Amino acid sequence: MRRLRLDLHGLRALGAALAACDWPGQCLLLSGEMGSGKTTLAQAIIHALLGHEVEVTSPTYTLLHPYEMPGGRTLIHMDAYRMEHDEELAALGLQDMLGRTPMIIEWPEKLASHTPADYGFVHLTIAGETVRDVRVGHVGTAPHTWQESMDAARF
Repeated sequence: MRRLRLDLHGLRALGAALAACDWPGQCLLLSGEMGSGKTTLAQAIIHALLGHEVEVTSPTYTLLHPYEMPGGRTLIHMDAYRMEHDEELAALGLQDMLGRTPMIIEWPEKLASHTPADYGFVHLTIAGETVRDVRVGHVGTAPHTWQESMDAARF
């Protein structure tokens, strides 16, 4: 696990590094308190993958935002903040998506029994008005490109 202290520029650099590697289980979980930068990081990742002309907003009310990636794959950006019951996640088809399509999930603590076995994670903590303490790691099996990218990244 890497521990970092990043400003907004560093958070965007982290997003670019995360976009450049394969995520464990094709899933990246973003956690942290309200206002810690989860959506900012998701935006940086998606912009690094698809370009800055793509509008990236928080899926808090729509729950899921799909983004078409080159090669015909779809990236799913999910915000689980409003999820109250396991049945809601099941109704979204979360289990069918996990491991089959790349996913960025904010508020993963709401996933309950739907948490995948393999995933990358970023936990953000507010350390100041424009500074975040960041933990980056993985649970389960990680592709070699994940560790190589995380080891080589400079923020």
